[in-house]
Parts: sequence; structure tokens; C-alpha cells
Amino acid sequence: MNKKKKVSSVLVAGGEGFIGFNLSKFLQQKGYDVTVIDSENSMSGFNTFHKTSLDKLNIRIIKDTIGNISKYENEVKKADAVFNCAALISHTDSMKNPILDIENNTIEQIKFIDFIKQFTGKKVIYTSTRQVYGKQDKFPVKEDAPINPVDSNGINKYTSELYYSLYSRIFSMDTVILRLTNIYGPGMHIKDKRLSFIGWFLNRCVTNNPIELYGDGNQQRDMLYITDLCETMHNAMLSDFRGTANVGSDSPVALKEIAGIIRENNPKVNLLNIDFPDEIKKIDIGSFQTDNTLAKRILNHKDTVSIKEGIKKTIEYYNKFKGYYL
Repeated sequence: MNKKKKVSSVLVAGGEGFIGFNLSKFLQQKGYDVTVIDSENSMSGFNTFHKTSLDKLNIRIIKDTIGNISKYENEVKKADAVFNCAALISHTDSMKNPILDIENNTIEQIKFIDFIKQFTGKKVIYTSTRQVYGKQDKFPVKEDAPINPVDSNGINKYTSELYYSLYSRIFSMDTVILRLTNIYGPGMHIKDKRLSFIGWFLNRCVTNNPIELYGDGNQQRDMLYITDLCETMHNAMLSDFRGTANVGSDSPVALKEIAGIIRENNPKVNLLNIDFPDEIKKIDIGSFQTDNTLAKRILNHKDTVSIKEGIKKTIEYYNKFKGYYL
């Protein structure tokens, strides 16, 4: 991995959500001066416990939407790098209210990058999603695979990708787009099933309730532990790479296997197979496996935490802090 420049100060948009929270702590531990901007939208991964934890670390927090970034010119000028983790991520919510989703995942993003473009020399890392690929027939899925989103969220995230790519080309912005797979670990939303299947599986575990598997549970997912993602995002910040890269794990895991690992950590949890709810079945992508070859070569991406180890660590976290997440 080629390193481009020294970075001392970073701005993390969406820094009180799951990924942004972990990334902000990770970067501060690395010695960076971290500022967070977050709308504290209850529909996203925001959690008041994250806010309190970041406050204790003396990380500056700006409560506002990224669409209002022009109000914080000094903070943007100060930052050598900008991570944009701000997003609504619920697929079902995006179908129920596509206007709200496009306002948050596209319009706000355009306002954000349109302001950032005037400050040259900043590294900008945008977290996109494997959802832009939708259903695929050939695995693992490379960056040049057909784009085929199956819901409003995937469409809106891909639209934002196009703007980031456009601004990188037209305005010479130093931009990296990371298409993330299923990221999991401490700090994710587990209160309900809106934001992720794994978050809801963990809810069932720490509340001693059954895990419901849709269909036969053989659908495979590409699971990556949050600390591995933070390392790769940090590498992206320091690299001279511009472009789009997949970031995920090397070994896809069936949902029923994930549920089984959770049950190993809590034998009180039963597994139930049920029919797909209609609203889920219509937008389900089936199985997915990403191709990490580019991220490994350019960003030194590594999948170091096994699914068993990662789930065990995550359950331990929620058993300790579940009062803040349920």
C-alpha cells in the first residue's frame, strides 16, 4: 500500500452510528484529532450511549445533518481527511418511504460533497454498500459486476456513488468509495430488525428469544468484523488509491450457521424456520460473496477475526451494555 501524505485531523460524518462510532474511537486511539458530525436521527444507527462515550473521549461532536456542512467551514478546513458514514440503511424503510431515503442518502450527500469539493488535498472516504449489486449469479462479485439494486436504498446509495465518482473526476477530489458487505460487531443497532438481520439475531440472543430463519436459512452472507473494517478504512485514508473497492470477508457463511454459532454462545436460544415475509422476500438478494482482491492489493485489507470469535466478542459486549441498546 502506497502512503500519500501525513494526516493529523479527521472529520467523521455519521460518527455516532455503528461504523462511525467504532471508527472515531479507532482513529483517536491512533492519535488523530477527531471531529464528528451526526444528525442523531433515531431511524439510523445513532445511539445516545455512543454520544456519551465519545464525549468522555473528548471527541468534538456537531449535532447536525451533513446537508448543513457549509455551516462548519472551519472544521472542514481543519480536517486532512473526511470519512462519510452518514446514511439511512434500512432496506424495508427505504421501500416504505423512498422520498425520505433519497433525501438522506442522495440529496444530503450531494450537498455534502458539493461543499467539500472546494477544499483541495483532502482524502474523502465514502462508505457505500454491496446492496448496489443486488442479486448476482456469479461469485465472488467483483467491482465491475452488473449494478442491479433491488430496493430504494440500493438505488439511492448507488446514485451517491455516481456523484462521488463524478466530483472526483471533474474536481480532482481524492475520493475512495468502499462497498461494504455485512459489517457486524459491538455498537450495532439491535433494538429491532429494521437495520440488519445480524443485529436482530443478537437481540434474540441477549433476550433469550428464538431466532427466526427465513426459508431454509441457507442464504449466505459475507460477514466482516468491525475492527477489520476500521483498519481498512484507515489504510484507505493513507493510500494514494482513488476509486471503488469491495470490502468484506473471504468466507461467506450461511444464515443458519451464524444462528448456530449464536446458539453455541447461548443454548437458551432456539432456531425456527419460517416463511419469508412478503416485504422481505421481494427485495431479498439471496446469497452473496464479495471479491476482496482489489482491497487486499491496494488497501492491505485483511479479514482477521473469524465469525466465531467475532460473534463471541459481540455477544459479550451486549451482555454488558444491552441496557443501552434494547
